[in-house]
Amino acid sequence: MRRLNLLLLTTFALSLLAISGASGAARNSKPKEQKRSELHATLTAKYGLTQQQIRQYDALQATRRKKVAEINHTPGLSQKERNKRIKAATKEFRDARQRIFTPAQAAVLAGERDGRADRHARTSQILKDYRKKRIAIISKRPGKPEREKAIVELDKKCENQLAMVVGKDRAHRLIVRQQGKIKARTNDAKRYKLSYADAQKYKRLETMDERRHNALDNTDLTRRERAGRTRQIEELRDAQFKELLGDDKFRQWTGDKHPGPERQLKKQLGLNGQQVAQYKDIKNRAAVAVFKIRHGRETPQQKQVRIEQVKTEADQKLRAMMTSAQFDKMLFYRHKRQDSPRRKAIDAHTVKPPHAVNR
Repeated sequence: MRRLNLLLLTTFALSLLAISGASGAARNSKPKEQKRSELHATLTAKYGLTQQQIRQYDALQATRRKKVAEINHTPGLSQKERNKRIKAATKEFRDARQRIFTPAQAAVLAGERDGRADRHARTSQILKDYRKKRIAIISKRPGKPEREKAIVELDKKCENQLAMVVGKDRAHRLIVRQQGKIKARTNDAKRYKLSYADAQKYKRLETMDERRHNALDNTDLTRRERAGRTRQIEELRDAQFKELLGDDKFRQWTGDKHPGPERQLKKQLGLNGQQVAQYKDIKNRAAVAVFKIRHGRETPQQKQVRIEQVKTEADQKLRAMMTSAQFDKMLFYRHKRQDSPRRKAIDAHTVKPPHAVNR
């Protein structure tokens, strides 16, 4: 009897799993099928495509998606080369789409594309004027009530202009996004007392520096070569910012943006002078021990086990000399660095030097 009950319960549970799996699959596939149906309805209503043309269009889309997926999964490509190949695949798709459309259908599509380009140009010009005027109001520093009133009036005026081009909801989202960018830009402008023109140049220099680092992340270099290139990028960045800010402001900028390790430990973790000295001693001893292990003659598995032991012992010593809040902060910043996209990109593209390869 007990065996029969157990068999019935097992059968019932398996049937529930099968039903839930089928319903889950249906839920997952429904949005995709719904999107395809909506796309087909749009193609029929807007351009008058036949069923044969829709099948050809679906085949072109599938080919493009496959090519883009292959490009994204190709290792060793720089972001510039990746974008170039995706752009070429998109152009192939558009050229092939043009061939399956009739001249009348192609004319409707071209008219829509021209309309989108016109809306994009108008939106960009409105936002450009908005940024310039808003930063100018903030930089003039009049009385607080007058400044807030001028900003509110400008925000409302610009949002109404955008609503006529892209709609009310999208206009509001664009304004909110621009306000966040302007706030980040004007904070540095206030701190270093920059004019509007200098604030614009400051932002361009930051963008150029970020692009140089991103381009370096997408190259296959050894750690030594990467360190040399990084030093060149930083020297160029420092020279450009020093020319813009002047000696006094540049010293302030260096302290704000690139604090020394001791200052950073005090600021991030709240360590006092004695704790900083102990922290550096523990980390240096652990680094020396890891260096010796990595250059030893053990197997990679043995090396990994011993390195983890060294790191665990170092963390135990750090836990003993820190408060619980300081130690939790240290772990938070450590995990943040390890999980950053830039760190992952460097690990994925870095080629180890010959002496680091286990013989």
